[in-house]
Amino acid sequence: MIALCAAATALITAGICVGGGWGTALIVLGLVGNHAWLTVTLVRWWQRASYRARLTLFATTTAYVTGWFVIRVAAGPVAAWVLAMAGIGYVATVGGVLAATGYLAAHHAKATQHAIATGKLKEITR
Repeated sequence: MIALCAAATALITAGICVGGGWGTALIVLGLVGNHAWLTVTLVRWWQRASYRARLTLFATTTAYVTGWFVIRVAAGPVAAWVLAMAGIGYVATVGGVLAATGYLAAHHAKATQHAIATGKLKEITR
């Protein structure tokens, strides 16, 4: 899946370099690829995450969207655009957290399995 993200980012970069109609098409294609990668990553994480982690993600996302609507109504469309840009940062942050926690969980599991295999840790039964 990382290859999809890299390819999509390369398409966006190429689209910016090319410019014009073809450049716009490459950018749109790259954005679709990045959104597909993010969706698959989120679905995989959601299936494996604990109830508490899912609830935390759901609560923060709900709070952000609610805040966006309140500011949109109260301050107008310019504030909504500013919040939309902040939303992009939010999605990037959530993606980074998901990637980091996935890496740390995999690293911990690998270290535990290695310790069990070498006899340094006795296997724990549930």
